[in-house]
Amino acid sequence: MPPRYQSICLAAFVLLCVTSAANGDDAEAALDPIETHPNIQLINQENCGKNEYMFGYAEDRKPIIMQYPWMVQLRHPFQNPEYVPCNGLLINKNYVLTTNCVDWNDDVSVTLGDYRTDLTRDCEPRDQESHFCLDPVQIIPVSEHTQKDQLVLARLSVPAYIGRRNHIEAACLPTSPEQRDRIYPSYILTGWKESGKDAKFLQRAMLDLIPRQECQEEMDRYPYGDVDEKNVTEAIVCVRNVADPSRSPRCNDYQPGAVVQVVEKTSNRYIAHGIQTGISYCSKPERFIRIAHYMQWILDTIKP
Repeated sequence: MPPRYQSICLAAFVLLCVTSAANGDDAEAALDPIETHPNIQLINQENCGKNEYMFGYAEDRKPIIMQYPWMVQLRHPFQNPEYVPCNGLLINKNYVLTTNCVDWNDDVSVTLGDYRTDLTRDCEPRDQESHFCLDPVQIIPVSEHTQKDQLVLARLSVPAYIGRRNHIEAACLPTSPEQRDRIYPSYILTGWKESGKDAKFLQRAMLDLIPRQECQEEMDRYPYGDVDEKNVTEAIVCVRNVADPSRSPRCNDYQPGAVVQVVEKTSNRYIAHGIQTGISYCSKPERFIRIAHYMQWILDTIKP
């Protein structure tokens, strides 16, 4: 081959190699570690985050039965079944997200599909029915648990009745980069409360975001708590139920493990964004574990 053709071929080969390498780098950069995780198919399945009352009932009123079917209760078998010491979030048929609100060295059970803790079956008028009742709750022991920081992932000993009972469903988790990065100005809080006449009912409140720097300044002024508790990192979302008389309750004494979530307009599904770490009693900002910060750990940990 003449020398000039050898030079042309060599130049073309080098250009092809460079172009292929660049395309490979772009493709690798485009692969999101969460969306391409091998366990991604274990969450956000089928009817996750679906709420048939989404459009008929404003978020600032109290919930009714069959709303928020991903909310669960955790307690020890010896505890009063009407009292909820610990809230949790059902993320698929095998796992619940919660925090350190029970003694994990003791037996722990999870109650799914409940609304009012002092009734064996939840019943109330609905649409044209004067006495609409749900199926009984499902109570499942926890077989094992894993913890990272204050977030706990508890595995159920038998699968939840997702898809078999209409009052037990999983929540959606923030999986896309947009869902994980977005910070919302307000959130929907759901869970059972510590005390009061409505503590036996699943409750809901609208909460407003507290910017991270403002939350840190408030926590710095708070006279109690250790360094870790007062440190507002990227793994924490701070919110507050503003002093608005039209909202009930004005002070959130929800038990730990309560959930903040938002409605994604494009899919009309609820996406869970935070797990409550403690009770503020209105003395400091409400602090929630930011689920998006732990998505890699959640997917690395869960099993079929």
